[in-house]
Amino acid sequence: MDIFSFVLKPLCVFIFLSACDSEIKYQACKCEGELVSFEYYGGIVAQVRTNDYMILSDKLGYVAPCSGLSDSLKIDGQKVVFSGRHIKNCQTYIPEYGITKMNVQLTDAKKSDTIFTNGPLTIKVIPSEDYYGNYTNGFGYQINFKNIFKIKQTDMPGIGGFTPFKTSNDAYKIALRVSYRLNTSNDFPSTPYTDLYYLKIVD
Repeated sequence: MDIFSFVLKPLCVFIFLSACDSEIKYQACKCEGELVSFEYYGGIVAQVRTNDYMILSDKLGYVAPCSGLSDSLKIDGQKVVFSGRHIKNCQTYIPEYGITKMNVQLTDAKKSDTIFTNGPLTIKVIPSEDYYGNYTNGFGYQINFKNIFKIKQTDMPGIGGFTPFKTSNDAYKIALRVSYRLNTSNDFPSTPYTDLYYLKIVD
C-alpha cells in the first residue's frame, strides 16, 4: 500500500459518513427533523385544564411528555428533574386555551425538592400575609434571574387587585412561567390570563 492510498482511505470514509448524516431524519413524538437532547432540566408537574399532566419548565415552557412520565410522578405540584429529547419546533398550539406545548420524549425523570434553590435561577414561594397581614392569606413568589431581574410578586398577577395564590404550588407554577419568558425573551415578562386559566388557578 502506498502512502497515497493510506491517507485517502480514511478521508473517503469521513466524507461518506458526513454525507449520510445530512440525510438522516430523526423522529420523536411523531415529529421528524433535527433532534435536540437535554439533561437535568428542572420543572414542576401540573395537571392542566384538560386534565392531562404536563411539566412546566423554565427552558421549554409547557412540556407535554409523549412518553416517559411515570404514574408515580403524575402529581400536581411535584417538582422534578428530567432529561429527554425532542425535535426542534415539535410544538402543538392549543387555540382554545391560547398556549403552545413542546412535545418531548422523556428518557429520565425523578422527584427533586432542591431545584431552583441556587444557581442562575432561584425561585422562592413567599406567604402573602408577611406583606398584607392576616387579612390576606395565600402565597406569592420571588425570582432571581441571573442577577439581572429580581421579581417579588406578593399577589396573583394579571387579574388586578391584591388576590394572592391559594396554594404554594400555584405560585410556583406561575413563577416558572415567568422564568420561561425571561429565558426566551430576556425582558421583563407579563402573565397572561391564559396561563392562570389553563393551569386551573382561576375559573
